[in-house]
Amino acid sequence: MTTKTPEQTTHWLAPFSVRSFKFQWPSDLATSWAFEMETLILGWYILVESGSVMLLVVFGALNSLERWYHRSLAWWVIALDIAECYG
Repeated sequence: MTTKTPEQTTHWLAPFSVRSFKFQWPSDLATSWAFEMETLILGWYILVESGSVMLLVVFGALNSLERWYHRSLAWWVIALDIAECYG
C-alpha cells in the first residue's frame, strides 16, 4: 500500500480557497469571453452590412495580426525592462 503525498491528494478546487483567485479567475474568464463576443459580433456586422466574405476575411486577418502584435510587443517591453535592470 502506498501513501499519497499532500501534492497528490490536493483537490482540483483547492485554488479557489485563495480569496484573490476567487475573483481573478471569473474576471479573466469574462474578459476572454468579451473579446470573443466582440470578434463574433463585429464579424457578423461586417458580413451583414457589406455582404462581402472578402472583407470578413480581412477583418479576421487584421484581428489576428493585432493580437500577435500586442503579444510580441509585450515580450519586447519585458525584455527591455530586464535589460534596463541589469544593463
